[in-house]
Amino acid sequence: MRHPTYRNKESRRPEHRRWRAAVLLALLLALAGCNLEDDRDACCEVNRMRYRYLYEEADRFTDFIHRMEYFLFDGQGTYLRQLEAEPGDLTTVSLADLTPGDYSLVAVGNSEGYGSLEGYADDGLQAFRLTVSRMFAGTDAYANGDRLYWGQDDFSIVRGASNSFLTEMANIHCCLSVTVEWELLPPYSDGYRFELSGVGAITASNASEAVTMGVQRFPPVKPYTGRMLEAVRLNELALEADLITLRYTDEDVPRFRLYHEDEPLTDEIDLRRAFGFWNWHPSLATVQEYGILVLIRADGTIEVSQDLKTGVIDWVEGGTFG
Repeated sequence: MRHPTYRNKESRRPEHRRWRAAVLLALLLALAGCNLEDDRDACCEVNRMRYRYLYEEADRFTDFIHRMEYFLFDGQGTYLRQLEAEPGDLTTVSLADLTPGDYSLVAVGNSEGYGSLEGYADDGLQAFRLTVSRMFAGTDAYANGDRLYWGQDDFSIVRGASNSFLTEMANIHCCLSVTVEWELLPPYSDGYRFELSGVGAITASNASEAVTMGVQRFPPVKPYTGRMLEAVRLNELALEADLITLRYTDEDVPRFRLYHEDEPLTDEIDLRRAFGFWNWHPSLATVQEYGILVLIRADGTIEVSQDLKTGVIDWVEGGTFG
């Protein structure tokens, strides 16, 4: 007895086979055009906000950013809620539960313990600000900061679209590396402090005053009325510290002074004049990293020069200042 042959109904229809082949070909082409190892390739994901931080032409997000907070606003700037990163991946936030419409998403990196995030819950996006709140013990001066990062993107969720977006994180701090040396011996073995006067107190999400450089957007900083202190230990007859505050502008560069306990050992040094003398322009720098060397001569005079071992971003050939 001959056994019957069983076939699916569509297998007898050539047009169905052609349709299936076309679908398979389309899927293969889509996968071929999607680089799963390239973080910039958004075609592989849907309903996602991705974050990166470009530093020296490479994505260095994981090298510099260790904590993130994400704040969601609607198209009118009304605060909705905080979002969470994908487990184990601070660079990705799911947007899958958002309904079609316009939104803004503000992300702040490394602010915990240094700045308070305020204003947004009651007054919305335009009132969103980071206020420096870490204080040097027993004083009204700010303590040394952490490296801070800010990313803000306005986007629209469209039904049926991929809804995949990329936000560039911006550097919203300045790192000033200061070295103090003496021509003779230091007068004390310990108890030194570095002071910066005229540093930024608040950075705010103000779209009308934000500055865009390249792919990054920098929220404005003001007022520049703060003072910060850092205790510094003597090491091989020199003092060294990185002083981290909110970003400078060309007009708002702080003044430096050296203390022993509460006793000033130098007059205030106007670093704005020094920056101008050296053609350093913070307002034009996406990354603000600077280094100065303060030399205290035997006769008490002060000489300030560029400390090039720090890899100053805005360096232009110059000399000493003082």
